[in-house]
Amino acid sequence: MKGSRRFGGLSVGGAAWCLVLAPLPVALATAWWHPRAPAFTAKERAARATAAAIVEAQDTLTLDDVRARYADWLWVDARPAAAFAAGHAAGAVRVAEDDWDSGFGELVEAWDGSRPIVVYCAASGCDASVAVARRLRAELGFTEVHALRGGWEALRASGEGVR
Repeated sequence: MKGSRRFGGLSVGGAAWCLVLAPLPVALATAWWHPRAPAFTAKERAARATAAAIVEAQDTLTLDDVRARYADWLWVDARPAAAFAAGHAAGAVRVAEDDWDSGFGELVEAWDGSRPIVVYCAASGCDASVAVARRLRAELGFTEVHALRGGWEALRASGEGVR
């Protein structure tokens, strides 16, 4: 065939199919074994929701749990700057997702590396404390980082060293 183009012995159509099919096994293997692969069935989604609830329960402590477990801890406030300025736990350091760099620097200065860290946000419905606690755990490699269940509302109601 004089007018057809060939690439390494393959026609243009054959070469195109090779380009499409060659990465398919790698993509399927990645989708199968990746730790954050999408859940395709209802059973997988339910299992992931249960696992997430267990992790959430381990990540959060009540004020009574904190007092029972630890003699001393470092408070980390995950609320916006205006809320922190209006009042916060005594000795708290503000580390929020929206201002991570400056807050993280203050945390490194205040934290001695041995005390557990307890992160709080506005209230029970606020997820900022869980997000900050997880990020601190990932970046510091320290397991004793927890979110306070009930947040600032629980702290203020208890009178726990509030400023």
